[in-house]
Amino acid sequence: MNQRALKIHCHKNFAWNAIEFHLVYKMQGEEHLLLQAKDKEAKWITYDNVCEPSFRLTFEEASELMTKLWREGVRPNEKLPDETVVAAKEEHITDLRKMLGLDK
Repeated sequence: MNQRALKIHCHKNFAWNAIEFHLVYKMQGEEHLLLQAKDKEAKWITYDNVCEPSFRLTFEEASELMTKLWREGVRPNEKLPDETVVAAKEEHITDLRKMLGLDK
């Protein structure tokens, strides 16, 4: 499997209190999802179809995975734009001030 052809999509699923992962692989010019292996057999479907995630981790499991990857030297290759980070920090500070009754 060519690593560049494999993409990993993930999103929060609050109903399951988990992070869901979809492994997407480009095969014969089309994108396909690698589904959860059932009965020791992986199943491929086209990306257009709605399906179950390839796998699901609780937030605690995802955090543990991130910690272990970090210890092995794996670092994120995507960085949030600085303005997004600054806006998030400002919003957090505003919330803290409201909670402490310091907002004017």
